[in-house]
Amino acid sequence: MIRRRLVVVLPLALAAGPLLPAARTVVVDQASQARAGIRSMAVERRAFASHLPVVGEIVRVPGRTALVRTIVDGRVIALHVAPGRAVAAGEALLRIHSYDVQRMEAELLNADAAWRLAKTRLAAGEQLLRVEGIAEIEVERRRQEALRARLQRERARHELEDLGYTEEELAAAYRRRNPEGFLEIKSPLAGVVLAVHVQEHEWFRSYDPLVEVGDPRQVELQLQLEPADVVAVARGDEIVFSAVGRPELGGRAQVITQVPQVDPETRTVTVRAGIVEWGAALPPGVYVQGTLRHGEERLSCAVPESAVIRIGGADHVFVRIGPERFEARPVRLGTFGGGVYEVLAGVEEGEEVVVGGVFLLKSTLLAAGS
Repeated sequence: MIRRRLVVVLPLALAAGPLLPAARTVVVDQASQARAGIRSMAVERRAFASHLPVVGEIVRVPGRTALVRTIVDGRVIALHVAPGRAVAAGEALLRIHSYDVQRMEAELLNADAAWRLAKTRLAAGEQLLRVEGIAEIEVERRRQEALRARLQRERARHELEDLGYTEEELAAAYRRRNPEGFLEIKSPLAGVVLAVHVQEHEWFRSYDPLVEVGDPRQVELQLQLEPADVVAVARGDEIVFSAVGRPELGGRAQVITQVPQVDPETRTVTVRAGIVEWGAALPPGVYVQGTLRHGEERLSCAVPESAVIRIGGADHVFVRIGPERFEARPVRLGTFGGGVYEVLAGVEEGEEVVVGGVFLLKSTLLAAGS
């Protein structure tokens, strides 16, 4: 018995994607074309990449801004700066009074007095030892006392230096011999005062923000992406963005890096992007939206946005197939960018697609089919 095998040949379109609807033809005379402003242009190939819609916020570049704080409680005596003022590194931003600082000064003065006394006792003991007027073990005890006093003095001195005391201010404290508790809070870097978080005569707690200093131009994008989308994003990918509600304010950025942690509240991943070009500077806190372009570029047929129209629930373009004949050609679209669509199937390079007067052709086509 001879066995026969059944062979089924599938259309080529099934391999590339879903079958497209059949094309239909419409005829429009030259006069009607002129009145309707029907224009056509040749299909070209352009470079496309995958696009991902993104949202985010303008933030300050990490490490380029200093939020000035202090480890002590206190009260603001005088503010020396205001937002927008340029300051140098080490310049005084405000003057405070703190009982913690007063206590530290008192500890320094007490430690300094104890050290001086211990040095005097040690010098006297060494003189007595030379004339055998004191035991050597007593001199050694005084030597240890002087060492402990010196270390205590250095610890107290370093505490004030960590607060920002300069050599001149320490020398002045030694001369006063009276703890006052005043402290000048200085800028750690050169820049512009971006914000002042306290007022004169206001009390503050330790580690409260006092003044913010930095470069107002040093900002970047901070984007929030879904974990599944982050996988395809790489360093250097381009982002075209604009302020939410203000499409004229925006520019371009490039992905710097991504923070691999997932936010427990939003379940999104943070992606940092450096701004490489913008029309107008946007301040921190402004929300933005845009498109992230990622993946390798590919050459595909492209048609302007004005050429695409929906007919019967599918995307179509009208292809000129004669001076007065147009074919409503179904197309499968890819990505969109720069006012043009990527066409994955339906048209070929060099074919003429209608870019003006498309609605007249659609109306004529639908009227002919009714």
